[in-house]
Amino acid sequence: MQTSERTKTNLKSYDSLTQRGQARRLRELAKSALRQFGIRVHRLELIKHLVNTTFRLRADEGEFLVRVHREKNYTVHLVESELAWLLALSKEADVTVQTPYLAPDGRMVVLAEAAGVPQAYPVTVLSWIKGRIVPQVRRTIRHYEGLGRLVATLHKHAIQWDPPDDFERPVYDAIHQLGKLSVRPLPELGPRYLPAYVLRDMEAVYERRQEAEKVLGTGCEHFGLIHFDLSFSNILFYGGEALPIDFDACGFGFYAYDLGVALTGPFAYENFMARCEAVFRGYRQVLPLKREWIEYLPTFMASRTASYILHVAADPKAVESQWRSLLRPLLKATLDQFPP
Repeated sequence: MQTSERTKTNLKSYDSLTQRGQARRLRELAKSALRQFGIRVHRLELIKHLVNTTFRLRADEGEFLVRVHREKNYTVHLVESELAWLLALSKEADVTVQTPYLAPDGRMVVLAEAAGVPQAYPVTVLSWIKGRIVPQVRRTIRHYEGLGRLVATLHKHAIQWDPPDDFERPVYDAIHQLGKLSVRPLPELGPRYLPAYVLRDMEAVYERRQEAEKVLGTGCEHFGLIHFDLSFSNILFYGGEALPIDFDACGFGFYAYDLGVALTGPFAYENFMARCEAVFRGYRQVLPLKREWIEYLPTFMASRTASYILHVAADPKAVESQWRSLLRPLLKATLDQFPP
């Protein structure tokens, strides 16, 4: 038996490793991918090991973000479609975004594998952009206005852009986000993990979301390509400009949902009205804001919270916290809590 084969045989199973141990193996997978990109590694520093695993790369060619795409069922083609939107935004929209680094053969995405990792994963290399994530305690009205302007800028481009014929991204309607076609379906997870009072509210949110979708419809006026996760944790601020990052969940959904994501966190804090007014004001600097979106905003915000509760369903404390601070108040929200 060759030495490399013996080493591979003696490796612990990937699933038995700690988060740090898994990240170490994925670092080797990332290095394998970088060889396909023709990049000589100087320093590869772990950023996060969550749904995806990300690294900061410093090399002769520059500084980059390296992503190992571990989302279930994500294919090379699905990731290529995300990058197609990033490239279009970089050329056509008034916004700074990360752009893909190309391998010598022109590929934007490579499949890579490493010893002790159970499967090959798509890997991408994006340009590194300067900026900082602003923590909650330091966010000002100016930051919220910039967030609103950024949401509208992405929507404006999505409305005007004609994607390639083979463009493929996830769909985020009620049944895909909360229902039986969701990665974490409410009909299955709810009865198993959620207390009866939480489950009742989750089902009420699902019903309201379905009702809102029937009224709005899926025409291009209300439904199209969205970022899907445009909270402050996915925005860098640099020189007064709001810069979006982390497009790997982008897909087809309701434009009002992007606004719902932006405002769900602030709803739990004081001075929500002022922050909401700032987001609306920023949005209107780029696009008109439809009254129907404001009317259904509490529903989209509640469905964002419901999705998160499904994600943390195995953690009773997290479920209770989200239900108490956001889900229940949003179900009781009235339009006079939102600016016209």
